Amino acid sequence: MNASLISIGDEILTGFIINSNAAFLGGELTKAGIEVVYTEVIADAPAAIISSLERQVAQVDYVIVTGGLGPTSDDITKDIVADFFGTRLQRDSAVLASVEQRFRHIGRKLTALNRAQADVPETAEILPNHLGTAPGMLLRKDGTCFIFLPGVPYEMKAIFSDSVMPHILSSMEGRPRVVYRVLRTTGIGESTLFERVQDFEAKFPHCSLAFLPQRTGVQMRIRITASTDSEAHSNLDTAELFLTEKIGRYFIGTGDISQEEIVGQLLVERSETLALAESCTGGLLGHLITNISGSSKYFLGGVMSYSNTLKVDLTGVPESVIIKYGAVSEEVATAMAIGVREYCNADWGLSITGIAGPGGGSDEKPVGLVFIGCANAAGCRILRTQYSVDRLSNKNKFAQAALNFLRMELLNC
Repeated sequence: MNASLISIGDEILTGFIINSNAAFLGGELTKAGIEVVYTEVIADAPAAIISSLERQVAQVDYVIVTGGLGPTSDDITKDIVADFFGTRLQRDSAVLASVEQRFRHIGRKLTALNRAQADVPETAEILPNHLGTAPGMLLRKDGTCFIFLPGVPYEMKAIFSDSVMPHILSSMEGRPRVVYRVLRTTGIGESTLFERVQDFEAKFPHCSLAFLPQRTGVQMRIRITASTDSEAHSNLDTAELFLTEKIGRYFIGTGDISQEEIVGQLLVERSETLALAESCTGGLLGHLITNISGSSKYFLGGVMSYSNTLKVDLTGVPESVIIKYGAVSEEVATAMAIGVREYCNADWGLSITGIAGPGGGSDEKPVGLVFIGCANAAGCRILRTQYSVDRLSNKNKFAQAALNFLRMELLNC
């Protein structure tokens, strides 16, 4: 089965808001095995809306439209929908009762504009909106199911989860299944990763593989078509095993799991603790680690020793070492990791010192150079690596490299 997505709104076209609705819907439909074949953003204009709807008739199984269902003058979708489907608007008593109850609950006066939210195409199947006043609507034309949802993201998501997805899943019974699995990697470039797995599709002709580079690493998406769920997931398991053996140490997990989650799980399993000493990342690594619920079980704290003075005073780096080797050096990264581990009485100390750029580099130490120290009771190991000249990108890559270095140390010791 396949689907098209249409987002209505001048504010999306002009860049005032990001089209998060299409991203959400695309992700949810893909996970359910629905192939999204088309997406479009259009203006709040009758001609644009009608033209877009006409292009989708009999072309796809589902068309999901978001936006334009509110009470203001620029919300024109319902009138156009009624004309497009050859019906008229009528006031739905159940929707009106829901609107009235909502306004009583929040203690606000109900106006004529608010009551008009209950005006819906006569032939539409109503999809209740428990978080707002504009209901969703489902109509059919020439084999295509059109679903209209509010543009407010949290309202749209609730209606989609409560009403739309169950409808779609029930209609998929007996049809071939398209399933996906995402493998996450880090520390390896897209081209190098491709070289490692380039024989995949020859060995698995029923599968396709997509590479999705991100700041945190390259994701690989496996797509499989099969007759049943069990067949699809069995094939996915076999394909995943083949790929993870090829990827090796660069593979970090499947789905949405992040490196910081994996590191946290490993520390919890080992009943061990972590402390950080950050320089060029400015606290980003600590931010990532504390984004995980329960991180207080293993994360003791950290030092943002951006200046040389704080490297000396807070992490115990000898001033003579900084003078001799420079703040961005293996020796300083080692002293920072060992120092913060001892200061916090942690099992592990992790340090980062580098040149984020775009200035500050030299021939000997170019922009993008970073040293990462990882210390435990057995000593300290150092990772030296080199990235680009973009400051924000480098900070993210430095933090991910540090997490990956710690993950590998935890797995190997």
